Amino acid sequence: MSFASIILDEAFPLFCMSTVGGLDVTERNIGKILSGAGLIFVLFQYPWYSFIMGRYGLYASQLIGTILATPISILIPISLYLNRGVSEPHELSWSAYIFLCVVYGVKNVSNNVAFSSVSVATNRSVSSSERATVNGISQLGGSITKASGPIVAGFLVSFLLGGRIVGTKTGVYSLFGIISVIGVLCVYIVTILKKYYKGGSLHVNKK
Repeated sequence: MSFASIILDEAFPLFCMSTVGGLDVTERNIGKILSGAGLIFVLFQYPWYSFIMGRYGLYASQLIGTILATPISILIPISLYLNRGVSEPHELSWSAYIFLCVVYGVKNVSNNVAFSSVSVATNRSVSSSERATVNGISQLGGSITKASGPIVAGFLVSFLLGGRIVGTKTGVYSLFGIISVIGVLCVYIVTILKKYYKGGSLHVNKK
């Protein structure tokens, strides 16, 4: 999940700045989008996490959070249509701004639900004497994926949004389609783990 999230976090600003296939907006407008998404994250992360955990439980929360996190990026290209007809170049329409704030805010809130649930489940899956080791391995894997994420994002953006190999529209949908597919793979992995848990094959320490 870290890998998919980092790719999206790196690819999104590049998409916004891209003059070919992207929104072609200024850094100021990108900051506004991220600020709006951050506000949604601050307001909704705790109540949404509490509601999901209380109603559906730990492993269902992982699944819901993963479904609504990276896969939602497939909707981002819609902002190109919402941003048509802006009066000033390099500016962002209100409809595109609100749409991107909501999509990215939902992505951030859902990521929080997924990561928090995974962290709790990881610590419950082993005895207390093994938690430090498991968390160390988890952090190592997360660090490797976070390091490789920007490289993959830069490659995808330059390859798909350049307009030299594929058309601009095809490139945009391909970019966020690939990112969404990576997110869907995360959903599949979480589903498999949930089946193991329900089947009793996964040991869970309740303490």
